[in-house]
Amino acid sequence: IVVAAREVVLQRLQRHISAFWLFLGGEVILFVTLFSVVTWGEESGTGALADGFELPFLSCFLLLTSSVTITIYHHNYGLYSGRFFLCLSMVLGFLFIVVQVCEFYGSGTDSLYCSYFSAS
Repeated sequence: IVVAAREVVLQRLQRHISAFWLFLGGEVILFVTLFSVVTWGEESGTGALADGFELPFLSCFLLLTSSVTITIYHHNYGLYSGRFFLCLSMVLGFLFIVVQVCEFYGSGTDSLYCSYFSAS
C-alpha cells in the first residue's frame, strides 16, 4: 500500500512540474511577443510618456506589493490572517487597474495611435 501511495504522489508531482514548465513557457512566449511588437512598431523620435517616479512607479509598487500579499496568503491558507491578505491583494490589484486606466487616459493617446504608446 505504501509503494502504491508513493507512486501516486510521484505521478502527481511529475504532473505539477510539467504544468509549471508549460506555464513558464507560455509566459516567456507572451512577453517576448509583447516586447517584440512594441520595439518593432516603435516610431522614431517618441519620448517617454511620464517620469519614472510618477504613475509608473506607483503602478509597480502596487503590483509588487500585491504579489507579496498573495504569497503571504498562500503561506497562511486556511487561517483568518490569510483571508485578510487575500482581500488586501484584491484591493491592491483593483487599485493597480485604476492607476493603469488613469495613466492610459492621461497620456493623450489611444490604442490605435502607436503600439509603443498603447503598451507603455
